[in-house]
Order: sequence, then structure tokens, then C-alpha cells
Amino acid sequence: STSRCAFAASNISGPGDHQEVHNEESIFMFANEQVHLGNGRNVVADDILFGYDVLYETTKVFKRQRWKGMIVEQDPLDAWAIQEFLWNEKPDVMIELGTNAGGSAVFFAEIMVAYNSEAHVITIDPFDRIAVGRMGERPQVLASSSPLWGSTIRHIIGYPDAPEVLTLVEGLLHEFNASHVFVNEDSDHQKKHVLTNLLAYQRFVRPGGWILIQDTKMSRLFPQIYGQSGTLQGPLQAQREFLRRHPEFQVDRRYEFFMYTQHAQGWLRKRLPTKYGLPHATRMQRRER
Repeated sequence: STSRCAFAASNISGPGDHQEVHNEESIFMFANEQVHLGNGRNVVADDILFGYDVLYETTKVFKRQRWKGMIVEQDPLDAWAIQEFLWNEKPDVMIELGTNAGGSAVFFAEIMVAYNSEAHVITIDPFDRIAVGRMGERPQVLASSSPLWGSTIRHIIGYPDAPEVLTLVEGLLHEFNASHVFVNEDSDHQKKHVLTNLLAYQRFVRPGGWILIQDTKMSRLFPQIYGQSGTLQGPLQAQREFLRRHPEFQVDRRYEFFMYTQHAQGWLRKRLPTKYGLPHATRMQRRER
């Protein structure tokens, strides 16, 4: 006989283990679309998309993912979407907040140098986890063994918002003569940390440039911790507060084309100036004052 296992959100281990998932709002694109499976079986798209979220977390499949033997915990669909973003938008510098074992920095850097040999990744983490990832897993290949490490990829150990780290970042951007910076926020997922990082790094993004806030999924998977009424709140709440403070940025969902993403509503684009010299939303707000 075939052994069957039931996967449920209440079985997810992590912050707030074994909690009941309540009705946090779905933020997937097309979440309410009907999906006809045949034989009279119909579901809404959200059941499939959130179901995959639950499976991905419950089985901890991210712990076994590797890129050329290096640890990369990015969901494969998101990894593909990000590489397509990089190829289309062609930032010359990515600032990655959250290095973990460094495999993602290598993955992104290999894409970037394919379109610009002078591109760079600045990756920042409070801890040096290159030899042992955050979940205790060991890579088959160290990210630091990549020929891009130390040249194309610059690794900074420190808290992203620390003055000395920001000084280092500013110096590197000057050294690289950076003109198109992409901020990839994948650090500690507590709202206060994500928001602090967004506020510190948004100034490096030019009009038309981008920020990605990763793991907005946390609010729904772990609502008692990261939800709207959670004890810490998470990346999604940081996104909403950031947009209130910086209306020159707006959600742009063009890179959510797979429908499933762990970063729903996390892609933010800085508005281009209008002929009046200010982004539209900013002008409207000033008129209302």
C-alpha cells in the first residue's frame, strides 16, 4: 500500500510552531480565479498557490537546494523571476541584504556579469555563514571558492543599517561608479529590521530602479508572529509602512508572472519624475497639505 501524509499549515515548524493559520488576506495574483481540474473538481487558485507555500515550508525542501553545490534557499520560481529581472533591467550593482551561505550572491553575480562584465553584488550579513548555512546545512561547494568572490562579489559582515556598513557600501558604490542599483532585501524578516533597511537603502535607487522585499509570505504562514496582529509583524507590514513614507515607490507586479511567489507585492519600483519634476503621488500629497 502507498503511505500518505497530510500536510497542513499547522504542521509548519518555525516561528510560532504548530499554530493555526487564520484568514490573513491572500496577496497572490489571480488568487480568486477558479481552476477546473476535471471530473467535477474545482478549486480556487489560492488553494493551489498557498498549498504549495505550506508544502514548501513543511517539507523544508529549501534545505536541500543547491546551485553548483552551493546553498541557495530561493524558491526556484522566484530565482528564475529574479534572473529574468536582472537580464531585462540590467542593474550594475545589486545590494543583497542577507547573505546566508552566499550561493545566491554567486547565482545573481553570474547572471549580471553575463550582461555587464563590470557589474557587482554587494552582499551583507551580520554573520559569516559561508561554511555553515543558517539552518546548519553545509554546502558541497563554498560560495567563497567562486572566482567572482572578492572581485565581482563583495562580502560585508555587519548589520546593514550600521553606520560603518553604510559607509563601506557608499565607498563601494563610488568605486564602482554605480548608476543603477537594485536593492534585494532578504534579511531578518521582522518588520522593524526590514523597514529600517528599506529606509536606509532606498536612497541608492534611482528613478525607475527597483527594490525587492523578500518573503512577504511570512505574514500568512506565521500570522501569530509576522501577521498584521502578530507580535513582530513581518516584511509585508514593513512594505506597507515604507510605501506610506515613500510614495515615490509603488508596487509593480510584472515579475510575479509565475503567479506563485514567496515575495508577492514585494517588487517596488521608484516612480519616474513627471514633467512637473515630482512623482505623481508626491505632487498629489503636497496639494492636499
